[in-house]
Amino acid sequence: MNSRIRAFIVVGSLAVLVGGCGWSKVQTMKEVQPSGTKFDTALHGGYVKVAELEAAEEDWRDAVTFAERAITAASGKPVYAEAIEARDLPKDKMKELLRARNRLVSALIRNGRKKAPGDAAHAQVMFDCWMQEQEENHQPKDIKRCRAGFEEAMAKVDAALKRKPKPKAKRKPAPKPAPKIAARPAPKPKPATASFIVYFDFDKAKITSDGRAVIDKALGWAKDKGASVVTVTGHTDRAGTNAYNMKLSQKRAKAVADALIRSGIGAGAVKTRAFGEENPAVATADGKREARNRRGEINLVEQAE
Repeated sequence: MNSRIRAFIVVGSLAVLVGGCGWSKVQTMKEVQPSGTKFDTALHGGYVKVAELEAAEEDWRDAVTFAERAITAASGKPVYAEAIEARDLPKDKMKELLRARNRLVSALIRNGRKKAPGDAAHAQVMFDCWMQEQEENHQPKDIKRCRAGFEEAMAKVDAALKRKPKPKAKRKPAPKPAPKIAARPAPKPKPATASFIVYFDFDKAKITSDGRAVIDKALGWAKDKGASVVTVTGHTDRAGTNAYNMKLSQKRAKAVADALIRSGIGAGAVKTRAFGEENPAVATADGKREARNRRGEINLVEQAE
């Protein structure tokens, strides 16, 4: 058997294997039921459509990529717009795509997921579609379709973020109350809450001496009030990739939670969440360092009587 025939057989076998795995992943994404927010549900539906288009073209690598994003969105876990460095893009298109991504991320940070969930999800899907088609760079109609879809959806998201809430209608005068038969018991006071912020050095998850002092204050409040719920959230600034920042925010949340537990807070009362760079305290451009965004937030709720 000559080398050309052997190469043909190997390539053909790999194509069959990749296609089979891709088909399985595409089938799985169709079967999962979305369980997250309206934004997550819309994101799942959008990625399903794009994955099906790529599968129809037998582009199994990208079909699998979009199918995996659909499955993650259906589970309610965060799915972020694709990073610029994730694709091998033409140099003359990178600035335009970077501006588009920054526009999308800025809108999502400003509560676009809640104010316009469907349009925000479609904008993200179309951005990822645009990235994928631009990387291939041989289907101008598809590039134009994805870019136009992104621009149209973003215009709707921007409009929703600018829209002022409708004024509340004036209430009619309430009728005179009936004579009281018995005095009502006074409502129970709402449990007290408190928040403390632990700041971290750049690219670090180690608690500093200043951070330790903040944790001690939180512990003092928790002991005084008998806190029953303790939530720790980890955050980063916007320097670095989304994936790296998500892992770093998880480490920061865990470091603060571990310090609380070691000091006497019950492990079962402490919950942690990580947001990566998606919920900054101070809005900045992508890639910019900002000390106030590198933080772990401790939120406490007083023990109800």
